Amino acid sequence: MLSWLRSQSAPGKTAAGLYGSIVTHARETSFYLAGGVPDTMEGRFGLIGVHMFLALERIRLEGDRGQEVARALLEAFMTDMDDNMREIGIGDTVVPRRVKKAAAALQEHLAAYRGAVAAPDDRALTDLLARYVYVAGDSGQPARLAAFMRRAAPHLNAQTWEALTAGTLSFPPFA
Repeated sequence: MLSWLRSQSAPGKTAAGLYGSIVTHARETSFYLAGGVPDTMEGRFGLIGVHMFLALERIRLEGDRGQEVARALLEAFMTDMDDNMREIGIGDTVVPRRVKKAAAALQEHLAAYRGAVAAPDDRALTDLLARYVYVAGDSGQPARLAAFMRRAAPHLNAQTWEALTAGTLSFPPFA
């Protein structure tokens, strides 16, 4: 309801730009065509979760000065979920509960990814991606998505805090 007010703050403006970069990259056709991610609400949510994880991990490197931007980025995600649910016709009384479920699912994904990327191999990460991004039994390529995540982390880490606070976030191509 008051998202317009929050978006006027410096962290809100930064988060809006970063979230736009996340969604734009997560919607690149290479993930769906070459990577086999199903072009469904679940597949898109999964890819946004992957990109949110990567962005939040980069922001986390900034310590205390990144906390407000990270919080605003999570708020941008929840606002987007709210808007999308209303757009597809989910009733007003149900939307808050579904947004809460989406936020909880994102938090679960973020925590699981954090543990999986710390592992010495990609087995745990690939298993998580198969569960969170790909439909069970789908012929997607979770190992390829795991490799993208491994390439994306140092790419994002090389970006300056000044670029991030300007609301720009550059991801490497999925390839």
